[in-house]
Amino acid sequence: MNNDAPERILELLKKTKKPVVCMDSRFDFDALCAPVALQKVLKKHFDIDLRITRTGAFSGRTREIVNDIFDISGIEENVDPNNLDFSKHDLLIVLDAGQLGHIAESQTFTPNVKIPILNIDHHDSNSHYGDLNYVKVFGSACTVLYELLKEMNIKIDKDIAKILLLGNITDNGFFQYNTTTTEDLRAAADYMDMGVSLYELIWKLNFNEDYEDMKLKGLVFTNMEVDTARKLAYVILTQKHLEERNINLNETVYPPADIIKRLRNANFVFVVTELKDENNMYNVSLRSHYEHIDVSQLAKLMGGGGHKMAAGFNMKASSPKDVVEKVVELAEKLKLTN
Repeated sequence: MNNDAPERILELLKKTKKPVVCMDSRFDFDALCAPVALQKVLKKHFDIDLRITRTGAFSGRTREIVNDIFDISGIEENVDPNNLDFSKHDLLIVLDAGQLGHIAESQTFTPNVKIPILNIDHHDSNSHYGDLNYVKVFGSACTVLYELLKEMNIKIDKDIAKILLLGNITDNGFFQYNTTTTEDLRAAADYMDMGVSLYELIWKLNFNEDYEDMKLKGLVFTNMEVDTARKLAYVILTQKHLEERNINLNETVYPPADIIKRLRNANFVFVVTELKDENNMYNVSLRSHYEHIDVSQLAKLMGGGGHKMAAGFNMKASSPKDVVEKVVELAEKLKLTN
């Protein structure tokens, strides 16, 4: 599928009067930083106010991390896009969402009023669901946005560059993931040339770990089950597990699956998390240990998506063990366990 010309996207952005971004409901810093960076670009260059909404609320830890980088107080929290009145807007911009449904907690979304959708993303599973699409398989949506801005001849300042770098390095695992591209590295170099400190951001995130993250690591390692015959490992996290240890996943920086993905001799790992206030609904987060093990195949079969080495989906089941059995069954069919 082809992308729309940057000139067409620029024309659309210049014409819009009341644009809105509905953030991906599955929080990460890339999903946050890309909209905030675009918001600042539109205000600075075209005096356009971009409204940003999110289905959930930001954690105290997230606020602490971004506090001296940018202000998130203007982002509207706990807004379900399925209840949003789109007649008040003339453009919906979606960033970092491989599927349009990802902007809603329910993972399904249908706008109540037909307005143009601009889709800017970096997932190779993206279906080009927008009226205009700019999708490139880079390591982060922030890098895709930066590439688009360059193609539209829009310059950014140091403050915007710092926001983009935060999204870039976190989604690329500090340039350790196989999804990291030369474009991500060149973008980071550009930001550093503008005076942004890469070390400062790495220190803030990697060498300044919160107690909440340490408690989560302990729980994940305690609950880990290893299937040596099938070369996989998994963790079940119920709401009871989390409540007993007073762990709020919204207050942690990294997904639980990232904690165990380095397990030696495992083809892939996955974490089954019981969703709060959702009757028998579970989130499954998959991580591959090797480049040739494509876990996105499994996620797509279950209506999810993602990258080759990091993917996920939601599933309704009577128990978490049923979810584990389904994942193992599909993994065997796809020959991910050999």
